Amino acid sequence: MATIYSYSNRDVTVNLTRKVRNINDEVAPIFWRITYNRKHKFLKTGFSFTLNEWDDFLNRNLLKHKDTKNTLDKYFDNVLKKAINTLVENGNFSFESLLMALNKGDLKSVNDAFKAKIKEMEKKHAVGGADVYKGTYKALLAFKNYKKLKNRDSKNIYLQDYKNRKRITTGNNIFKIDEVEITWDEITSQFLNDWETFLLETGSSISTVAIRMRTLRTLINNMGGDPYLTGSRYPFGLGNYVIQEDAPRETFIKLSDVWKMEEYSTENNAVRFAIDMFIFQFYGSGLNFKDLCLLRYENVENGEVKFTREKAIRRGKRIVHTKIPLLLPMINIINTWGNKDLNGYIFPFLNGIEPNKKNEAKIKQRVSELLGRININLKTVARELNLPSDLSTNFARHSYMTHMISEEYLNEIIIKQMVGHSTRDVTSKYNTLTPEKRREINSRLLNPTKDYSKTIDI
Repeated sequence: MATIYSYSNRDVTVNLTRKVRNINDEVAPIFWRITYNRKHKFLKTGFSFTLNEWDDFLNRNLLKHKDTKNTLDKYFDNVLKKAINTLVENGNFSFESLLMALNKGDLKSVNDAFKAKIKEMEKKHAVGGADVYKGTYKALLAFKNYKKLKNRDSKNIYLQDYKNRKRITTGNNIFKIDEVEITWDEITSQFLNDWETFLLETGSSISTVAIRMRTLRTLINNMGGDPYLTGSRYPFGLGNYVIQEDAPRETFIKLSDVWKMEEYSTENNAVRFAIDMFIFQFYGSGLNFKDLCLLRYENVENGEVKFTREKAIRRGKRIVHTKIPLLLPMINIINTWGNKDLNGYIFPFLNGIEPNKKNEAKIKQRVSELLGRININLKTVARELNLPSDLSTNFARHSYMTHMISEEYLNEIIIKQMVGHSTRDVTSKYNTLTPEKRREINSRLLNPTKDYSKTIDI
């Protein structure tokens, strides 16, 4: 068996070989032969030669073999040798570990890994997660294009132009980002520090930078498979790049401020609607807005609405059913803005869209559009009532939890049960809330000076 592409690293050797199974075979397949501890593993190349063709391939530089040699060269240099070197240097080499590493051998670049991850998430209809990976990949490509520029003037122009147009997603003024290859060898701690500087200089917040970096780190770690970078090549952690975390901003308001919002008088229906959604979320145990949109009449029983948080389903956590008592102000809001047909959603925001994974993109778009309008109107209320200028629906959930911790002094497990967080503490099974207790807890939030007597039956 003649060989070519000979290579060795410690006890591991590689050769390209023509393997003849039967002496009468005219055409025989070409394999990568990996030898370790005197044992062999043969990996298919997809090519086959007659004996004369193989002799020509080894000894003559013929034009007809150019494409084949280029294909083998790229695989040999970019995939096979790199996988062997990484495993040998980390003391982890075995035929099994090599095959596991080569199962991702087609992901030769960071680009390939991002595209594969996005495709995987879209296949699962995990639209939000896919969007995060798309945004991170786009920001990474923008930085790589920036790095390619040779002089400072060009870099400054690129920085400013990208900063001005990076959020434009439609029309003729979209910032064009070329698809350039990013290799795994480029992802070093210095690369990440430079990328962070680029992101900050183009207007990203520290929180956004942290999201970008965590997303790339998750991609590198390749949960469920072998990491793309390990050992001394791993760029994160102490002594390497450390992800900055922004100081948490206050995203809550006092209970008295919630009451001010509730009492706010306006003839603007859009503003009234925004306030009512905020109030519904707050009195509804800090209900997430998307979960509010997904509430259905069929889940209402004995004065409570029972559902499973969309976030918990998406993350594949242990199923936790959240039960929210429908207080009188919440019923009044349903009476004002809810569907009159009691066979579907409580609110009409997703009418015509079935709540399944295939419709996740439609649901996300509809919720996002509605949320944008609500938050704009909440900022109008914030100016009038001297509340935080960035007031949004997120404040409803955080305000509920903050009040329950700092004013009602509820223990952590009780609060987690009320808001629908997973409770894995061994004592959680002894903190089971009755419907009466849930209603009593949330009723403490009601304004004692307000008349909530107006109600309907649902």
